[in-house]
Amino acid sequence: MLRPASPGTGVIARGAVRIVLEMAGVENALGKQIGSKNALNNARATVVAVQKMRPFRDVARERGNPSGRAVEVMVLEVAFTTPPHPTPP
Repeated sequence: MLRPASPGTGVIARGAVRIVLEMAGVENALGKQIGSKNALNNARATVVAVQKMRPFRDVARERGNPSGRAVEVMVLEVAFTTPPHPTPP
């Protein structure tokens, strides 16, 4: 699970989630690994989440609530899970 954090908070996450967020350049986010302790699956899920991030302005515009301020906050509205990686036969 990923959520946006207030500016100045930094990345609050552990393990693979933290590494992927830092490498992607995300500055303020809260991350939680739910349901899987598999680092590879968590890293893959985080990459998918980062790819689905959208600027706050776009989300506000879609909701019919255009924001008058230029906010550079990224919002992820998708709760996601990735299926476990199949084991080779």
